[in-house]
Amino acid sequence: MKPKSTAKHVLLVDDDDLFREALSKILKQAGYEVSAANHGKIAQDLFGIETIDTVVSDINMPGISGIDLLKAVKSVKPECPVILMTGFAELKE
Repeated sequence: MKPKSTAKHVLLVDDDDLFREALSKILKQAGYEVSAANHGKIAQDLFGIETIDTVVSDINMPGISGIDLLKAVKSVKPECPVILMTGFAELKE
């Protein structure tokens, strides 16, 4: 049986494949365990079945936005840090 990892588990959510893969690689090289999702619904499903320590999410995604994901995460696990990011210069949220 494989021993349980002591690395912090990050859920990375971004609909941009290249950016998500690059950031995932950087986080893994820094010693984090990473689960990645390309939209909010998959992220919500992963959050429900995996032990996640931190969520890093794009704000602007089709379907479930990063803001909606933030609300969902905080309703289940209020102590979980959520980092929201965006590539847009202006944000009206």
